[in-house]
Amino acid sequence: MKKLLKKVFILFPLMAVAVIVLFGLHWGWKYYFLSDFPSRSAYETMERRVDDALAFAHQHKMNEHYALFVDYSIPSGKPRMYVWDFEKKKIVYCAYVMHGPGGGSTDKVA
Repeated sequence: MKKLLKKVFILFPLMAVAVIVLFGLHWGWKYYFLSDFPSRSAYETMERRVDDALAFAHQHKMNEHYALFVDYSIPSGKPRMYVWDFEKKKIVYCAYVMHGPGGGSTDKVA
């Protein structure tokens, strides 16, 4: 009986820690690392504007490594701010933007 209690006192805290860690990793991954990327059409629109952004940055002696794009046509409940890496030629980060022209519903899908 003592061996059983000893195993329970060892295994239960380990299992509790494992559950907490797995939940934390899942939650953290979902909400901080896996933001929704734009639809293919939105991505293509951004790709067309990248050359203009790079030319503008070069002309005004601004940062030519990254560009920040915000698409206010996307509802505020979805990520609509994107960081474009000119060297990798892709989106490297996206996030939510909660302010815009207003008047729209967050239920709409762009």
